Amino acid sequence: MSDDDQNRPTFKLGSENEIAKLVIQSLNERYLRVFSVNHILYGWDVRYWREIPKALILNEIKSFDGRCPQIAPHRPIKISNRMLKAVWELIHESAENEDGFKYAAPGIPFSNKFLALDGDGLKPEPHDEALLNRYNLHVRWPLPRKYDPDEKSLLLNTYLEGSFKGDPEKVEKTKVLQEVAGAVILGGSIKLSSRKAILLFGPLAANGKSQFLEILRGLIPDHAQASLSPRQLCDERLICDLDGKVLNAADEIGDKSIASENLKAAISKDPITARPIYKKAIRFVPIAQHVFTTNSLPTFIDGLDHGVRRRFRIVHFARTIPENERMNDIGREIAELELPQLIDWAVGGALRLIRQGKFTEIPSSDEIISMWARLDDPIGSWLSDCAEVTGNPDHRWDVAEAYASFCQWCVVEKIRARDIVSRTKFSQVFNQGKYGEIGFVRGANQKLLTGLTPSQPRGDQ
Repeated sequence: MSDDDQNRPTFKLGSENEIAKLVIQSLNERYLRVFSVNHILYGWDVRYWREIPKALILNEIKSFDGRCPQIAPHRPIKISNRMLKAVWELIHESAENEDGFKYAAPGIPFSNKFLALDGDGLKPEPHDEALLNRYNLHVRWPLPRKYDPDEKSLLLNTYLEGSFKGDPEKVEKTKVLQEVAGAVILGGSIKLSSRKAILLFGPLAANGKSQFLEILRGLIPDHAQASLSPRQLCDERLICDLDGKVLNAADEIGDKSIASENLKAAISKDPITARPIYKKAIRFVPIAQHVFTTNSLPTFIDGLDHGVRRRFRIVHFARTIPENERMNDIGREIAELELPQLIDWAVGGALRLIRQGKFTEIPSSDEIISMWARLDDPIGSWLSDCAEVTGNPDHRWDVAEAYASFCQWCVVEKIRARDIVSRTKFSQVFNQGKYGEIGFVRGANQKLLTGLTPSQPRGDQ
């Protein structure tokens, strides 16, 4: 008998339930304590709750293959695929924690301390399993080097200056980036008056927005981040990857149409149901801070309604950085070479975010979102600007005249000719009842919109 066999717990019946209990017992000895959430087994390793590798659990189950239970000492157990799956399910059922990480403490987990939220500040505490944190930053508290906003040699300062040099909103934009970094290391654990996804927008090349994603990715461990685009957040099979992540950062999301409902839930941290391939559906509350970059503003299948608009803060990167000022991979170098200063900068953003309860306002963000709404739903925006919706069926507007008004509005709003909907499509939208109180009727020689009257177009005021 080998030493490994002597150290293994004895078992009597060799049943699936008994093997599951013995595997949990073995994992508890390794991790102090384990529990299962959404079919993922977590173990406490003194600093944070670590996801236990699936391969380790399967190896623990397979270690019983060929061993003989006391009830049948000459009949070795065969761990078949069926038995393997059955024991796997029993392990998760018996270790399931219904509350999971629902009551995770707000704060920042350093490698040696947990900075717990204390009023408008942060208070260092020892790590404890009851805090329910699922990752650690790769630095100790207190930080060995502090962030100095005036230090010329810091790459972080070089990056911020280069991205917003000459920008009248430099202060506001820099604050928002700092607050985003703070939101990431806080792990989505604080209450804000309005949850926001951050959209880094800039049609110009070499403007620094992608480098900021590299900075954010370098703040936290890989297992605490995801990279799902807004379209992927609407896929029930993919969105499960968001469970437990504190950052979701996606590059160049493009201008393809997006369904808004799951996106709203992910941003607002509402409960989400996901359906992983070949697995049971899971339900979880997303906590990630979402940050996307794009050269062109995406569209929404069901329109850029108010609910979508209020969930975005746009940071416009308006400057192309000259070639003589560019530094390749500056975002990654900041995270690698200046991590203590970077985290101290992020802590400053976290404290401001806690005090304000929201991200700093950027005037141009609202302007770009208004422009985005006009491009995403030009007919709805035209109605807001050029019509008065009365709901009175006696109020009628000839479709040909209404379409001419719409085209004139598009010219004023600088919408490209190729993006202006055809008259047929224009009529179909109203015929399908998209705009509530506005009706569509066919007369003998004309088509009419009912329930609205023309108002003075903005461009003529």
